[in-house]
Amino acid sequence: MKKLLKRTAIFAALVLAMLLFAACSDDDVDVDDENGRGYVIGTNGDDSVSLNGDGTIPSNGYDFEIGRPAPIVPSEELLQLINENTPVATINGIDIGAALVASSIRDAEMILMETQAFIEPDEWQQAVLEQAVHVAALPILFMEYAAEHGLALTEEYLQSITEDIDATIEEQGLEMFTELLSHMGFYSRSQLEMFFRTMGLMSMVVNTIIEDPEMFAPFEEYVMPEPEILAAKHILIMAEHDFESEEAAMEFAQSLHARIIAGESFDELMHTYSDDAGGLQDFPEGYTWAVGAMDPAFEAATREIAIGEMSEPFWGHNGIHFVLRLEPDMDNIMRSWWEPPPPDPEVRKMIAIYTAFEVRVVTGDIVLFDNLQYIPVS
Repeated sequence: MKKLLKRTAIFAALVLAMLLFAACSDDDVDVDDENGRGYVIGTNGDDSVSLNGDGTIPSNGYDFEIGRPAPIVPSEELLQLINENTPVATINGIDIGAALVASSIRDAEMILMETQAFIEPDEWQQAVLEQAVHVAALPILFMEYAAEHGLALTEEYLQSITEDIDATIEEQGLEMFTELLSHMGFYSRSQLEMFFRTMGLMSMVVNTIIEDPEMFAPFEEYVMPEPEILAAKHILIMAEHDFESEEAAMEFAQSLHARIIAGESFDELMHTYSDDAGGLQDFPEGYTWAVGAMDPAFEAATREIAIGEMSEPFWGHNGIHFVLRLEPDMDNIMRSWWEPPPPDPEVRKMIAIYTAFEVRVVTGDIVLFDNLQYIPVS
């Protein structure tokens, strides 16, 4: 069970990263309830929404100025949609419920902001709702695939979700758990449980496809090629640090280069003079990365020399570098989910499956219902 939960967590992290899971702001309503903020959890005994005494529930937002969830006053229509998970859209004729769309609002808002989409203020709400439907459509297609192939979560796994939430409430306290839920943009505990069931099922689908070559065959075309791996240490001299000109900075870099050639330690001069303090702290043995993750000039200079050789000083994005090429440390690679392709073959397969389902969402026939407008947008 622990292994399955770990796999689910990894896949959830991947999906949430790709959907730019983050918080947006909604600070229109003030709250003063006995819990501090948030809403009561676990008192209903069913799937209905739990409310504060003042009739508020957490919003799909986060107030960056005051640093706490900003609740909203739900309409009766919204409560009914959430409690009954009423369809608010369809994709290829398959219902997309309000509960899943509502919990996708913040993702949709961040996607639109991160992509710097130009949207007129009076068009923002509709744009967010449409994007939220697209976000929610992805797990819907995963669930359809699971049903078609007879895949379902075990009772043990479902019970573990309930037990984990109960344990978290007991350990953290109701108020902190409530605040955590508010940050994530959920309206009720049942909605959170639905999220974990959905993520668990998506993880099961992905693992099943990866482990079955016949099932994976249709996804093969989406697999990114194995990336080239490079490794190097470097000394970075930033021209704006104590130099009168770029020429003076280059002369200093060349003097360090000459001292290393003359026999001084690369590592000692790197720790003494390099302006890459973060790299020295996080990667003291040097960088190992997949091509595409670094400054192109940095990568080109590393490629031109053999392992164990040192480059000439050169200008890069951050200043003047010279690099010592290393043998890649495959256990300490700077990883990126999108660009370049991650070196782990299984992760590339996971991304291929996810991408294939994303393509199905983009090319799917999505129909929006009028009741979608009852779901609030920050």
